[in-house]
Amino acid sequence: MLRLTGTNPFVIGKGKVGLRAFIEILLVLCLLFWSLEVLRQSMHIDISILPGFIYESLQLSIFVGLSGIVLTLAGFLLFVMALVSFGDSWRVGIDNEESGDLVTEGVFRFSRNPVFLFVDSYFLGTFLVYPSVFFGVFLVIVASLMHYQIIQEEKHLKESYGEKYATYMEKTPRYFGLARSR
Repeated sequence: MLRLTGTNPFVIGKGKVGLRAFIEILLVLCLLFWSLEVLRQSMHIDISILPGFIYESLQLSIFVGLSGIVLTLAGFLLFVMALVSFGDSWRVGIDNEESGDLVTEGVFRFSRNPVFLFVDSYFLGTFLVYPSVFFGVFLVIVASLMHYQIIQEEKHLKESYGEKYATYMEKTPRYFGLARSR
């Protein structure tokens, strides 16, 4: 819908160089590889390109698996709430040309980064459902890349919105919690 108004919401790697471009593109590749593995696991496809031990289940309890399902569903709910709150400011990647309005309402009252929280909860939830070395390693990699991306986005938002974003940072947690009063 944003494309119909002349806004490109997908700016992964656009206008970036070096480590910043590499991290954004690496995140997309990790998500793609992860998604293929989820598909392989859920459809019981017996094709793999990595050594077998990578896919071996860590045999966690059924409760852990159910917790993973709940965490994944809660993450999707958080994602939908973030999409609704974002409105026309939605971007995938850091947009240096057209940032949109600073969003501080809705789910953004409790977290400055609900979409990143969704990704982390999705990866953690999937690991709990399919506990293997593969999903554990990817969980750590993606969570680290997400944190790096959050730091980069905070720098960008400070430059774009100045004092308005600084005030928002003071009262709203980076990850999740109750807003602090000034």
